[in-house]
Amino acid sequence: MRSVRLRMLLGAAGLLLAALPALAQYPPPPPPPPGGPYGSGPGPGPYYHHRGESDQFVEFRLWAGEFVPDFHGDFWDNNFRNFTGSRNDFQDVIGGGDFIFHFDRHNALMVSASYYTSNGLESYRAFLDQDNNPIRHRTTLDITAGTVGYVLFPAGTHAPVIPYLGAGVGVYGWRLHENGDFVDFGQGNSIFTSSNSDSGAAFGYFFVAGLEVPVTRHVALLVDGRYTKAHANLGGDFGGFGRLELSGGQIVGGVAFHL
Repeated sequence: MRSVRLRMLLGAAGLLLAALPALAQYPPPPPPPPGGPYGSGPGPGPYYHHRGESDQFVEFRLWAGEFVPDFHGDFWDNNFRNFTGSRNDFQDVIGGGDFIFHFDRHNALMVSASYYTSNGLESYRAFLDQDNNPIRHRTTLDITAGTVGYVLFPAGTHAPVIPYLGAGVGVYGWRLHENGDFVDFGQGNSIFTSSNSDSGAAFGYFFVAGLEVPVTRHVALLVDGRYTKAHANLGGDFGGFGRLELSGGQIVGGVAFHL
């Protein structure tokens, strides 16, 4: 399976290639006449950005898609070595939203929040119980992110297709939980039931590339890809298990509103 980093780079390249027609239209055409883009009736036109004479505006965006975790590092490497399952089992839905403050046609500040949760049922690869049944437990990971970043709109916000690139930093709140049956190798390989958890917050950073397609003066459709890099050191019930990798890529689609 290709790495998530490669997928995200290819996805970003595809988005930028799709945006070339919009880039070729810079500088933008003049604003539509007051009666609409064709001079009659209140047509929406492509000027999603436009409010009076100012290029400053605010967007609110909602999106959802798939998060594809890297899940390397101490905890995940040991987990997938000793138990059934794989990183693919933790590919799951992520949802979130953005506030984007446009300073002008090309530069903006983006404040975002998102939530991801996934779980997998795992069993020991090398051990069975006394009845030759799998010894199973469920592993759950939740990640709640709050980020802030700079966004560049290379074609400006006047284009009928609006590409963007950005990067930023964030705080990633996480909770790891395991519940089920385990083997106690220090007590004659006896089987016991346990519930283990740890939680915390990690600092990280992200990159984003995407497109917006205005459909009215106040609404646009969007698609973007993001890659996040973050990790935490485990403690609590997982003390001694090393580093918990939280990194991964996502592809999402959604809708943006010009406020």
